Amino acid sequence: MNAVLRRFAVLATTLATVLAAGGTARAADAPTIHIQNGGPVSIQKGKKVGVPLRIVVPKGWHVFGPEPLVPGVKGIAVSVSPSRGLVMSAIQFPAARKVHLAPLKKDANIYEGTVSLTLPIFAAADASPGRRDVQGVLLYQACSDTQCLFPQKVPFKVTLFVSK
Repeated sequence: MNAVLRRFAVLATTLATVLAAGGTARAADAPTIHIQNGGPVSIQKGKKVGVPLRIVVPKGWHVFGPEPLVPGVKGIAVSVSPSRGLVMSAIQFPAARKVHLAPLKKDANIYEGTVSLTLPIFAAADASPGRRDVQGVLLYQACSDTQCLFPQKVPFKVTLFVSK
């Protein structure tokens, strides 16, 4: 079977599993993924700072790691909008836990509970001092033992103060 047919077979199996489990969760059943940060962060011009972000996944649910290992599901991703005088580096994800998903007969990388991430930000030497609100979006796909939701996007904001 060629790669395209294998991918289609995995997607069809995933969809069948979701539908057999009752489809996607109703809004009232859907988990709320919270993003927390420790409040405003100070950064000096010409310096780099790691902004901590915590993602809280409700009990009984998991989200897929950045490399989920399962074709057709969305791994966690973070995108950040450009902000004048600031340069964002790639998010630093912790190692995901590898588990076997029996319904799919596949191994997957997942996160459960609280996940701590670091968003590295560099303030250019010529950055203007003052407040910067950095806007970002968390993309994830949450699943429980019986159902998977469609991928979700959660916006977030990090406040930085650039000093001289």
